[in-house]
Amino acid sequence: MKSATNIGVMDTVDWQEFCSSLLDQVPATIAPHTGLGYVDGELETVTKPEDLAATLSTWESAGYKKVSEGGSAEWYMFYPGINFDQSVQERLMDFMGVEDANACWVSMIKPGFCCPWHIDQHEIRSFGLGRYHVHINPPEMGHVFMIEDDYYINQPVGTVYRWRDPFIWHAGFNGGRTPKLLLNFV
Repeated sequence: MKSATNIGVMDTVDWQEFCSSLLDQVPATIAPHTGLGYVDGELETVTKPEDLAATLSTWESAGYKKVSEGGSAEWYMFYPGINFDQSVQERLMDFMGVEDANACWVSMIKPGFCCPWHIDQHEIRSFGLGRYHVHINPPEMGHVFMIEDDYYINQPVGTVYRWRDPFIWHAGFNGGRTPKLLLNFV
């Protein structure tokens, strides 16, 4: 894969139990209704307005619509210290060998929904930091994650990828039968 590098499998978390605990909760964010996520409990700021404009233009030209507009673009976000124990983020940082964190969250897409192509709007302090994702639920037919033209399907639970750039196009789709969850870290 040219968009991200597999750095191994993180097995210091019981991912099945972790995912089950999230599915029993109300998520902290239902996107894209706010348009952005949260960092440390505060609404994220637009750090790359041209990328946000490109994202919204892409959605419009492709015909993507939010659920509130009759479409299928909707995903949920869970955060450490709000929805799950901060120790999960700390164990991930140990595994990756990083000391600084900007944001950590779990994204979830329910069956039949999507998180269309977009470029994240991380805070300015993200510049220069790595971006990672972890496949945390068992692979299922219909669960798809993409970074540019690389497709991540049927990944073993706990597989961690380091992105070549935290600000590149990516998307997730769920044509499966169960929620698709992904742990994200910048």
